[in-house]
Amino acid sequence: MPKKPKIENVLAYWTVDAATWREFAATVRRYQQLPGVDHCALKLRDDVPASSVEVVVREESVSVGKERFDFIYAESLSVTLRESWLEFGSDPFDTQAYIFPVPIDARSQAEAARIADHFTHQIAERFRIAAEERAKPTLSNRLLNFVEGHFALAMFLVFFVLIPGVVGIIHLLTLRFPWLSRYLIRDG
Repeated sequence: MPKKPKIENVLAYWTVDAATWREFAATVRRYQQLPGVDHCALKLRDDVPASSVEVVVREESVSVGKERFDFIYAESLSVTLRESWLEFGSDPFDTQAYIFPVPIDARSQAEAARIADHFTHQIAERFRIAAEERAKPTLSNRLLNFVEGHFALAMFLVFFVLIPGVVGIIHLLTLRFPWLSRYLIRDG
């Protein structure tokens, strides 16, 4: 049996035997054939150790054997508990959606459910905090609300009022202070 990892930051640890791994790999390969399924980031190797494949879930990453998936690279993490695997991945609406499936067996089913629940609560809390920040009456939030609500008007104001206004002010300043044009307009 493989040596258990150091306890620091480990949320869960389990192993799956070679037969479970082969069944898992075949199931994920069939799943990947379905239309609209995200890219699988885990290499589904057929040459697995005869003893077992270890799974280590940490707060910031998950490892399956020697492969590791760091959550820091996921724009928005999603966690789904499927029948024979725990699926970490990016939000399906991200530009580069992918999954990192983690094998589970009957012994690790409860632990996988606990991990899925843990990360689901974390993700929900992040969304709640982001929504609270977005709801604050700050100048940047008000400006963002205006642009989201009136995009065409905002673009009109930028291109036909703000930019010409800045150019006009610069022109007036160079008329009033001719020496300023040396700093603003340079020859080749």
